[in-house]
Amino acid sequence: MIRLRKENKNSPEYFNTHFRGLSYVDMKRQEKLASRFRGGIYVDIGCWDSPMPVLIADKFQKSKIYALDYAFDVIDELSREFPKVRYTYISDCCNLPFVDNSVDYIVAGELIEHLDNPKLFIREALRVLKVNGTLAISTPKDEAHGNKLGGDLHIWSFDEDDMKELLTDCELSSLKEGNYTSWIAFKIKK
Repeated sequence: MIRLRKENKNSPEYFNTHFRGLSYVDMKRQEKLASRFRGGIYVDIGCWDSPMPVLIADKFQKSKIYALDYAFDVIDELSREFPKVRYTYISDCCNLPFVDNSVDYIVAGELIEHLDNPKLFIREALRVLKVNGTLAISTPKDEAHGNKLGGDLHIWSFDEDDMKELLTDCELSSLKEGNYTSWIAFKIKK
């Protein structure tokens, strides 16, 4: 992993201030991340403006759909607007509010590049994931080499080797959407 920034400029206040409602801009990536969900407990970590939890809740009405973020105003607004989704405020995504082996499917879309410790997050996500559960992650591809989008908010850049190290035995691909390319990784917990 290449460190892009020494300090983490991410804050709940920043994301609260820049929220403009659900964003359908990168739906190709969001749909790919959610594509393998077949029911059960779905958790979107760092959901912010993603419409996928709402769409998944409508499609899988007997499933439990959680959307977690630390942007408290966003979580408050979305929980009132979309009561089928269990929007939950979390202050630390490396300390998830689920017991071990309890979640079927976890999505972390464009999240790990913002975290102080992506490895700790992966370990925590795998802790709560059930055996044969799926962890679906996206992050900018090789951002340190010109795939810039995050400005001062992205702390890390990941290349193919980094992704394979973070998520051993993962299925890894890249997805181009407009001028932006993301890594898409699926890890099945064994």
